[in-house]
Amino acid sequence: MACLHERDANQLVKTVKTYLNNLPWAATSLDRIKHFKPSDRLLEGFEMVLQIERTNAGKLRAKYQLEHLLAIADHEQREILQPLIYDDPVFSKWLTRERKYWRWVAPTYQLVFTHECRESNPQLKSVAPGDMKVEDEESRMKWIEKAAKKFHELMNDQEAHMLGELRTMASWVNSPDALFVY
Repeated sequence: MACLHERDANQLVKTVKTYLNNLPWAATSLDRIKHFKPSDRLLEGFEMVLQIERTNAGKLRAKYQLEHLLAIADHEQREILQPLIYDDPVFSKWLTRERKYWRWVAPTYQLVFTHECRESNPQLKSVAPGDMKVEDEESRMKWIEKAAKKFHELMNDQEAHMLGELRTMASWVNSPDALFVY
């Protein structure tokens, strides 16, 4: 935990820093994500890990687990994805066009809580509201927070099933990415 406050891509060991800076996306992306420096929400999320570890199973521990999930999701969405993807004016323009002209053929935004790409059981997925603007941070976060709460409920109510799904996904660690998702 102590090293979390020192997290900064500019402070890496020279060899690692050179390798990182030579990646094709480094020049345009590292500044946008503040060179991996921790946000307040990331720090809060890691603090929640300590609270979780110090707390026995029960309602208080579950509360801390949800707070941790929400803090990490907030960091990911606001500090990483927003500046890297959604703030891009060209990408944002295409999303607006999709909503305006192609909504009827565009895929529905959804998170599936299984290892499958599609899920018919509504209990195992979270579908974004039809009026959500994915590039709008606040609009997207309303859905992300609901989805996180649903995931948390599933982890509590269907723990064996959810752990099985997570184990399946974890086994993909060395698998090549699929050429086509759909």
